[in-house]
Amino acid sequence: MVEKQDPWKRHVVDSASGEVTLNYVSPGARFRGVSRALLTALENRAAERGNVRCTLTSTETARRFYQANGYVEDGRLDGKFGTSASYAMSKLLATKDS
Repeated sequence: MVEKQDPWKRHVVDSASGEVTLNYVSPGARFRGVSRALLTALENRAAERGNVRCTLTSTETARRFYQANGYVEDGRLDGKFGTSASYAMSKLLATKDS
């Protein structure tokens, strides 16, 4: 598991499974490309570890962001992260052969 902390951002990926468990930036850092850069770094790290796919659970708020970054919905989940609904999502990662 890789974890980074600073006042502007926080993200975690379980490199063994390719699951992004947390990708959060503080409100003051939103819409500056920080979350997209973090997501790209997490995907690259997962690919380096041999994963061919990243998975995550998205909130309704973040759903469009992940869709815009190539993630597809794998189904709807009930109440995670203190919300009434969340979404299982995944993305196939580029490999050296593709």
